[in-house]
Amino acid sequence: MKKTVIIVGGGQAACSCAFKLRELGYDGQVLIISSELSKPYHRPPLSKKYLLGSVERNDLEIKSEFLYQSQRIDVLLGTTVTEIDRDKRQVVVNGGRRFTYQTLVLATGAKARELPEAQGGGASNVLTLRTLDDADRLRPFLKKASSLLVVGGGYIGLEMAAVARSLGLNVTLIELSDRILNRVASAKTAHFFKSLHCREGVVIHENTSIVSVTRQEGKVVSAELSNGVHIDVDFIVAGIGVTVNTSLALRAGLETGLGIEVDEAGRTSDPAIYSAGDCASFEFRGLSIRLESIQNAVDQADSVAQSIVNPGFKYRPLPWFWSDQYDTKLQTAGLNTGYTKSVFRPSTKRNDAASVWYFDDKRLLAVDAINEPSTFMIAKALLKEEICLDAETLSEVDNIRSLLPMRN
Repeated sequence: MKKTVIIVGGGQAACSCAFKLRELGYDGQVLIISSELSKPYHRPPLSKKYLLGSVERNDLEIKSEFLYQSQRIDVLLGTTVTEIDRDKRQVVVNGGRRFTYQTLVLATGAKARELPEAQGGGASNVLTLRTLDDADRLRPFLKKASSLLVVGGGYIGLEMAAVARSLGLNVTLIELSDRILNRVASAKTAHFFKSLHCREGVVIHENTSIVSVTRQEGKVVSAELSNGVHIDVDFIVAGIGVTVNTSLALRAGLETGLGIEVDEAGRTSDPAIYSAGDCASFEFRGLSIRLESIQNAVDQADSVAQSIVNPGFKYRPLPWFWSDQYDTKLQTAGLNTGYTKSVFRPSTKRNDAASVWYFDDKRLLAVDAINEPSTFMIAKALLKEEICLDAETLSEVDNIRSLLPMRN
């Protein structure tokens, strides 16, 4: 069989895996098949600099056309893989064309959830933000509109609110649960960012949903909220999570749960098929998880390439994330899933900085560093070294750098 790795998907994981294969000396064909019309691009700027207009479309490309050509990486755009024939080791694309693989990598990612029709879904001014096309649809609204309703108080919703307020729009944000960032951060971190947005003029309603909307000429012009508030809107952005793209894997009979299930090497239940990025689920600290982050997309995709070239390689994730809102940067090291206690440490150097440390009994799980890049780096080192640290010890330390082991 001809040596060929086919990568399905057009995001960061697909790009990273392809180029890592070449870096490791893989000399077979490498083919990326993507349903998008653009080559892999950086996604984090979409909710920040790209919407603000400080970077343009060409600035988002992860790799140049020259690099694809020089590294002999083929890219088939605007093409959807509709079927995996595992017996013949082939993928079928729209139109019926077949491509044969020796190894297949599923980097199919996830898609943004849309609001139900009763809450505005399907209207031309009710949008999501995940892809470059999504961002392109949003930019004209940000230039011309005066009011925005954001549905969802996660990071995407908060980043969207920050961009809109920075451009002078009136912004209302609603969150269904009892506080923003409920799924991903402690109440302490949530309070910090709620206070930040309120100071910037965002109106936040928690424990609130859309009850009904009024439409005119295919657009939503007003919304009735569950707390009795009625607001007029120029457009709505939904940041209510994602749906994992597992349908292709399911049709192929691969094992799925939270995502496409993979082992430590990134292999699915079919040893010829791997998966990486937002669509892949794997075991971490005894739990099955997915990690929606650029860092994981890159690291996991790199590890899949390693596994293909050097069988036996295992992925050892050290999660980290970030979010930019106004002039505030949140950097998170680790994963706080299962924490039993959190400790808030205000900065001794500036009023707009702090950190939140998450513990499970006697073990450090994660740290939210807010405008504290040095704390973030120290936290990453502590987690990587698996330093024994509990909340009581942390409270007794003035200089957290002293927690790091001494190096000769």
